[in-house]
Amino acid sequence: VGETVGWTPLSETSLDYGTKRAGEASSVTVTFTPLNEDILKTDKMRLVLPGFTCGTPCANGVALNLPSDSPFAVASTWDEANTVLLVSLKSQLPANAQQTFEISSSEGLRLPRAGLRDDDLSLLLCTMAEFDTGQQCSIVVDSTAVGSFIMTDAANQLQDTTLVFFEESGTPAAKRLTSLQLKFYHHMTILQNEAVTVTMPKFWGANFVIFKTDFVATWNNRTFELALTASSDLTASFRDWSIALEVEFRTAADGVELNDARITVRTDAGAGPVLATPIVSTTAVAATLLSSRVTLAKASCSFNGFNWDCITAPPKAEESVEMRIDITLNAAMATGEVLNFLLPSFSGTTRAGIPIYSESIYSPDAPQAGQFLAAEHPYGCPTVAVCTALQHPGTAKLSTASWDLASTTLAFTASANVARGEALVLTVPLSAGVKVPVRGLRNFTSGFEATLGTLLSRDAWQIVVTSQMADGPLPEVPVSTATPVGSAADVALSFSLEVPEADVAMNLTLAPRMDLTVGDSLSLYLRLFGSDGDVTADVTTLPPGIFSRVSWSEEKKTMTLAVLKAVARGTEVVVKIPNMGITTPPAGVDNSPDIKFALVARDGAIPLTVVANQEYVPAVLIGTSLKYSASNGLGSSSIMVNFTASIDIPADTLFIYMFPGFSGEPRPWFAASAYLPTAMTEPYRGTKFTGDVPLLGWALGIWTTSPTGLPASNLTLKVVVPILRGSAVSIFVPESVGVSLPFQGLAANSEVLTVESPGLFLAARVKQTPAIDSALENATIAFGTSVAGRVTGVNLTFTVNIPSGLASGDLLVLDLLHFTRDADAPLSLAVTPAGAAILQSVSATTIGVPPVDALRTHFKITATLAPGVAVELALLPAAKYTLPMAGVRSPTSDFVFSGTVGGATLYPGPIRVVQPIGAFTSSPRLEFSNRVAGEVTGITITFSARMALDAGDK
Repeated sequence: VGETVGWTPLSETSLDYGTKRAGEASSVTVTFTPLNEDILKTDKMRLVLPGFTCGTPCANGVALNLPSDSPFAVASTWDEANTVLLVSLKSQLPANAQQTFEISSSEGLRLPRAGLRDDDLSLLLCTMAEFDTGQQCSIVVDSTAVGSFIMTDAANQLQDTTLVFFEESGTPAAKRLTSLQLKFYHHMTILQNEAVTVTMPKFWGANFVIFKTDFVATWNNRTFELALTASSDLTASFRDWSIALEVEFRTAADGVELNDARITVRTDAGAGPVLATPIVSTTAVAATLLSSRVTLAKASCSFNGFNWDCITAPPKAEESVEMRIDITLNAAMATGEVLNFLLPSFSGTTRAGIPIYSESIYSPDAPQAGQFLAAEHPYGCPTVAVCTALQHPGTAKLSTASWDLASTTLAFTASANVARGEALVLTVPLSAGVKVPVRGLRNFTSGFEATLGTLLSRDAWQIVVTSQMADGPLPEVPVSTATPVGSAADVALSFSLEVPEADVAMNLTLAPRMDLTVGDSLSLYLRLFGSDGDVTADVTTLPPGIFSRVSWSEEKKTMTLAVLKAVARGTEVVVKIPNMGITTPPAGVDNSPDIKFALVARDGAIPLTVVANQEYVPAVLIGTSLKYSASNGLGSSSIMVNFTASIDIPADTLFIYMFPGFSGEPRPWFAASAYLPTAMTEPYRGTKFTGDVPLLGWALGIWTTSPTGLPASNLTLKVVVPILRGSAVSIFVPESVGVSLPFQGLAANSEVLTVESPGLFLAARVKQTPAIDSALENATIAFGTSVAGRVTGVNLTFTVNIPSGLASGDLLVLDLLHFTRDADAPLSLAVTPAGAAILQSVSATTIGVPPVDALRTHFKITATLAPGVAVELALLPAAKYTLPMAGVRSPTSDFVFSGTVGGATLYPGPIRVVQPIGAFTSSPRLEFSNRVAGEVTGITITFSARMALDAGDK
């Protein structure tokens, strides 16, 4: 054959198609190798493509898609009548070198409507010399099969693909399918056990298997696929297959449109596969639900005194949600009829009488920001308490509902007639306590296959509507859409080093309960971790290839990874993050609420959620504790500071202990006793002492005012020698320093007692502290006016809590910073109990560092006051105490209590509960844009407030 004049023998000939759909435009890739002979530049390549069509787009030739160095000419000619493509050459093709050229799909060359067989014998390729009129070409050795269901011969093929549904009689909302009929022509043989598959999204019914002569019909209610599997080999022919349905089987809730493109057919036949293609002709079926949507959100409102402050957030698995249901029924409802929503795996306490509202806090049609203000509560509630207690009546036409945990059914009762086709909004408030399943809620609109659980009559991921309305029973029908909620099991984070302030590698493990698809993303939020800046690194995963790169944002304290490979739900995923210079926090890791993860996934998102299983990393200081020699605020107390170092700490490191409410005169550097072990036999994991050597340290206690206005005493300690990892350290601050405990007491293990170390970047709570008894409990200050700069009465109230009580002769002192008084005004005091105290004196003084002017008022106790007695000392307006022009902030340190009780000193301490008084820095100013009386004008109001203004203030 190769000796025939005018053409060169070819080997390794092949054709492939970009779009493998019969009758559609596709790219065509041609590959061949000249066998033992060069192909001359004057020759042409002749490609014979029977059944291919192009028409007008190819009238002026076909342009090839070629690289710039290709030996083929871009312009080629197409002979529609003979279905021949001629390709010219720009240069010679060397022998035994593989060659490739491609026709782009944009040229409009369409595959045969009857499809193509595997290694189709009608496809030919050869070379043609310049003087040839045409030679017999060789068959293309390797070509792809493309099946077809397209009618090409009206005489023998009765019609294109057709699907007919047969319904039982009844109203539209009650109909079910009794049988269906599929008509199609297949051009290629379908072998035994190969299948024709019809996909009918969101059709409803139990899984079934029905045996017919030519095929076996199998319905999968997870994938919405009806597989018709050949019982024997089926040669090319027209088929008319009918299936009688003896089981419950219904269309999608929104029905079937005439010639509905959502219903597709495909086949996996090896002789000619057909990709999923819309069935040309389908009968219409009326909808049972004209529309349905369920929206879940974390949504609630509180009242700030002026407006309703509403907060919305994405829903979370295992948490209560506001559930908004938008639904339109293809049936009427009468008063008293019930509409049931089946919520598989949802939880929450069984309850009746849930009010249902026609508005929601979170609106899916106009989503608000995470926080917004409203003049009225969206439900119409008058108070928060009424709303939370579910006592405000429902406003929807289905105004009440009940939730039954055993059947996971939410039943709505109609309180008014509902017309067919009437749109309803049914909002179940968050306080009803209906909770999202632990596994989340699948995005069942995506068509993904569920792989969890045993699913029988319905997919357990679906939300289902059912009713027995007189106008037509509503069968179990899934809602069209619902907010997907992600969930993950076994979430854990581990570190390569269990050491604080160390650069570490990390392993993040999780098993998503929803599918992950390409384009989804995973975030890891590490608020207290740090680095020198933004950084990226390669990661490895199990299974491989799910993520490849991680990005760290130092500003956002967040790692972000993009999903590159789909992951089926339930798969355990391990992400191995290398050491990329991210440092563990000085405070360590101990079930930190600041270590969170999030997933943005189409099948269900997970908002920021705390990582449940965190590997323990000790803090720089572990076992932190305090001990006091005193039990309350009378007199001075010694303090013992204890901690164990989990890292080596250099000499002269400062440790600053914050003591809000503690008092005592400022002290310069003083000697304290520090104890460290001289030998350690089990460093870090445990310490054994062979002897203690006292080492000099020193400390300083100073009254300061923190940025929030709360008082704070600081005790700064410096150990003058290095502290080795694992050392247990004790520092003793003697009573002579003059530290006094808070007179109002403090709870055990209070979170306000903290330790900081600038050199170690440490700021942490002291874990173990004893309770401090209050000397005078519930001390409060209130005023007779709420206007800054005005004369006022001042009411001091407290409850005696000193074990010995207050006795005649005890002295109490109240310092009022920034207050003034008319010195000529009489001292005027009202006391409860009567006769328990007198106003001894009032004097101007200064207090604090730097000094601040204050009024110092001395009260002398004149009767015995037992523990538990409530006392009120009311300075009357006649005494002419004047509020500061700057008002009174809350919280504040401007009201200081002290005294002498039973011969012991009650050191100065702040009164924490004070009536706040607002003020302007200067008189507000009004300006008008138009100064002509009686005409329209703009108004400009200018003011400067001395207090902070919060959203919602007026």
